[in-house]
Amino acid sequence: MAGETKSTTKLVVFCKLPSGIAFPLSNGEQLVLKGWHHPGAIGAADGSGHGVTYGIDPDAWADVKKRYASHPVIANEVAFAQDQAKADEGAEKAQEHTDRVGLEPINPAADASKDDGKGIEA
Repeated sequence: MAGETKSTTKLVVFCKLPSGIAFPLSNGEQLVLKGWHHPGAIGAADGSGHGVTYGIDPDAWADVKKRYASHPVIANEVAFAQDQAKADEGAEKAQEHTDRVGLEPINPAADASKDDGKGIEA
């Protein structure tokens, strides 16, 4: 369309959720982000990591950031974007991002000693 300018630079989005997340966009489409259970994820020492979604349109990411600014995934940078040309910097940031989101895998052997069975209703 005349007068419209589209950015040609794509983004890489890193997401710390295990199954990723989908955000409805204002144009009726969805932006689907991969989680750390998807192939190509960046692993972390605790067994979690960051899913990596390539080729994200900057306008779509800007829409998500604007529409969902108060959503915990956006507000707490559980998902964050990096220019695709600088994806290595984003991968480093993902490896440094060690904040727990409450969805990390557990080690049943290590955690069994902590469970006294109280507070579980049948």
